[in-house]
Amino acid sequence: MFYFLLALTINLILLYSMYQKLIIRINEPDKKEKAEINSLMVEFNRVTKNNIDLLEDKVQEIKNLLRLVDGKIAELKKGNAPSEVIKDGLKTMPPPPPRTKANKVEVISRYYEEGRSVREIAGILGITDSEVELYLNFKKKK
Repeated sequence: MFYFLLALTINLILLYSMYQKLIIRINEPDKKEKAEINSLMVEFNRVTKNNIDLLEDKVQEIKNLLRLVDGKIAELKKGNAPSEVIKDGLKTMPPPPPRTKANKVEVISRYYEEGRSVREIAGILGITDSEVELYLNFKKKK
């Protein structure tokens, strides 16, 4: 009988320790789950940054268009014929600003090849003259 009670006691102790380990495992997040949560957070931050960049591009595009409209209104106030102002406006309306630096180099190069000045390119894209010159120099070195 003694051995039976001893075996029962040992089994109860083992069962209790296994129960404690199980409770600890259930309460602790798994390493895989932590890694997945971290990767989701990184992806969320990347998408958020991309969306903010897109919004900033659209804001800059609207500012450029407002400057263009203000210029056309000033021309109309000076007495230019509306049809001439509209025709001219269609030629000079800037495309949407580039979203990446590689695109920005290409757009700046295209404007420069069209004969636009550094100041004009900077005004269209909403960047500084120095930045335009830097991109042009970068393109020449490629």
